[in-house]
Amino acid sequence: MKSPLCRALAMLAALATNFHTSVQALPLEGRQTQAAGYLAAAFLGNVPSVFLHLASPQSPSTFSRLNGGQPSLVPTKGTKGARDPFILFSQDKSKLWVLATDLDIGKTNWSAAQTNGSRSIFVWESTDGVNWSQDRLVELMPPNAGYVWAPSAIWDVDRNAYAVFWSSRTYQADDPAHLGPSQGPFIFYSHTSDFVTFTTPARWEPNVTTTYIDQEIQYLGGETYIRYISDTANLRIVLDRSDTGLFGQWNRVGRPVDKTREGAAAYRDILNPSRYYLWEDNYTGGADAGYECYYTETFTVPYTPCDPALTPKGMRHGGVVQIESGMYEALQRNFVQALSNPLYLNHLAAQKWFDSPEFVAYLKYLQYFKEPKYIKYLSYPGSTLKALELLQQEQFRKDILIPETVNRMYEEGLAASGAPPRQV
Repeated sequence: MKSPLCRALAMLAALATNFHTSVQALPLEGRQTQAAGYLAAAFLGNVPSVFLHLASPQSPSTFSRLNGGQPSLVPTKGTKGARDPFILFSQDKSKLWVLATDLDIGKTNWSAAQTNGSRSIFVWESTDGVNWSQDRLVELMPPNAGYVWAPSAIWDVDRNAYAVFWSSRTYQADDPAHLGPSQGPFIFYSHTSDFVTFTTPARWEPNVTTTYIDQEIQYLGGETYIRYISDTANLRIVLDRSDTGLFGQWNRVGRPVDKTREGAAAYRDILNPSRYYLWEDNYTGGADAGYECYYTETFTVPYTPCDPALTPKGMRHGGVVQIESGMYEALQRNFVQALSNPLYLNHLAAQKWFDSPEFVAYLKYLQYFKEPKYIKYLSYPGSTLKALELLQQEQFRKDILIPETVNRMYEEGLAASGAPPRQV
């Protein structure tokens, strides 16, 4: 039986208020410095909002959920449900976009969602990675489409624009109620320079008759790309390769994982650039539904399961990007600012942030400006109770809420702890 204290802490975690944590990352192309971590976006089960997660370069399959376990981006338009989030960074590094499917399956059913679903996608944007725009809807398909699902995007060098991909079913023009047979699902695309205006949609590979959804594309250099797509006939994710560009000839490599999966997400290892990770969504797994992690260094099948396995469990169709040091540090600063809210602290402990050497070093520096009489509060970094006690100090609560103070202390704390200087 749980003690009253344990029950109280559990209630605090459940009641945690939203603490907005946002990050900005930069394109892989033209990167000048090594990335400092990974940022993942996903939705959880049938919770139709965008959740953000963070991992260090040393732990590419061990993520911590941000924002106190609450969604970081909550849709307010359309169906008020967002699934399949995709993260994209502008080529000039001035903007960050999040794209997502407009669908709350809890308000409908799969038949209705596929015949008369939303033909729009959600778009969020940020110029600094901290302050986000309101969600907006962008219509991508004409009325003969049954839905628009799982948007993703990549820079198209040949068009000097972003190529945006998604899947749709379509109906005959004389069937406005979509009662007759449909074509697809097939993958469509459009181009945009600003994610506001888009070119007329077209079929990607119009001569292909196989039905696909959930495209995930990675650029390998030159004219070479790989893609993961979900084959709806065989309920498997398949791997294709093109050495003739985005709109060239795609050749089948095989099935990285021969199991019922969908919703691929892929990213490159920071410390070992020859290694690439693939997440596949075990969407039929019941209580175990969610992403599983695999990797390859050769793009031959089958892929190898990640060890350790992906955590936290339950992440569903999303995306992963590398983030640079400035944004990784901003996340750490935001974590420290969150300490002013006791309702958030238990979540930090549960996510083992107090066990992170960098985070602990920063917290130790913040022992009330190195005053020895306060050391006891952080002498046990993994102790929620000690940290809760620390929060009772009025001066700490005041200082930690002032961004300028936090930034200054962070820079001084890095120097004091002997951490590497920030990469510029």
